[in-house]
Amino acid sequence: MKILILSCSTGEGHNSAAKALEEELINRGEKVIFKDALSFCNKKTKKIIQDFFNNIAVKTPSIFGAMYKAGKKISNTTIKSPIYFANSLYANKLGSYLNKNKIDIVICTHLFPMEAITYLKRKRKTKVKCYAILTDYTIIPFLEETELDGYFLPDETLVKKLSTKKVPKKIIHPFGIPISSKYLKKRTKKESRNLLNLPNNNKIIMIMTGGIGCGNICDMVDSILQNIKINIIILVLTGKNNKLKHKLDKKHNRNIITVGFTDKVHLYMDAADILLSKPGGLSSTEDTVKKIPLIHTMTIPGCETENANFFSKRGMSIKVTNLEELVSSINLLLNSPKKQETMLKKQEYINPNATSDIINYIINENSSK
Repeated sequence: MKILILSCSTGEGHNSAAKALEEELINRGEKVIFKDALSFCNKKTKKIIQDFFNNIAVKTPSIFGAMYKAGKKISNTTIKSPIYFANSLYANKLGSYLNKNKIDIVICTHLFPMEAITYLKRKRKTKVKCYAILTDYTIIPFLEETELDGYFLPDETLVKKLSTKKVPKKIIHPFGIPISSKYLKKRTKKESRNLLNLPNNNKIIMIMTGGIGCGNICDMVDSILQNIKINIIILVLTGKNNKLKHKLDKKHNRNIITVGFTDKVHLYMDAADILLSKPGGLSSTEDTVKKIPLIHTMTIPGCETENANFFSKRGMSIKVTNLEELVSSINLLLNSPKKQETMLKKQEYINPNATSDIINYIINENSSK
């Protein structure tokens, strides 16, 4: 079988899930190709779409939230959305690629390629089997206007919500969100800190801002330094936001360590005592599989609000909405080993083996036909 994985570079979570699936398939000796769905657009259109989503998410999250709410209101199964028509523009080029390369299976970790494949199926231009991977703990707007062969959801509580949108229950599989195998191995704090050249005598509060570096991090860092009275290091993973990294570095504070976009996130997690993270679906899954005391903050309205609610209601994280709550929650965790222990126990709710479970299902379903 030849398998194509399609993601979209409007957020690192979608790409990370795609790469986790690619890694699993390669390890099994399968033929796999990983592509950005927008690579089938012209370069100008691709850049406009990427910049539009990334700039709104970083600079004006309230507008992003308003767009999400509007999408939920107009999302239905009869009238096709502007998202559907936008992705139909490159669908024929994608269809030609599928035929030319004799692709048997497509796995999508983003709505955009799901819409494009749906268009091709409706126009009878492809018979390729296509599966959707959801990377947020909610049913995203416009998912119900897609017509694919299987939907893999993060949690069983979402099955009923999707099935009410005319998606047959038999093709809905609540296996979890795929993550890389490197998150399954847990190192000691001492070992990971030595590998990363981090101090061993400080409590490390790690801040993850996402791949594009979201959130008002400078105010957060200042508030923590002013109000946490023990010996701490604030470790900030700034992603691709070079302006944020430069701004923090200019403080010349030895208690602040910044790290740009890195492939060693799993090691930094092992080194941390407490993790402050924007509540992306993929990153939250990685956090809880790593078993780290987790505070959700810097919420971008929309899917991330749903993610934060999902984890906090189950005791797997603490959700905060302002700096006062943030400082209070950090102090609570630092001063209560029992609270940390309880949270880590509840984090066992998340399936760490979703990647292999998803691939097992897809391979077995297609091998038997």
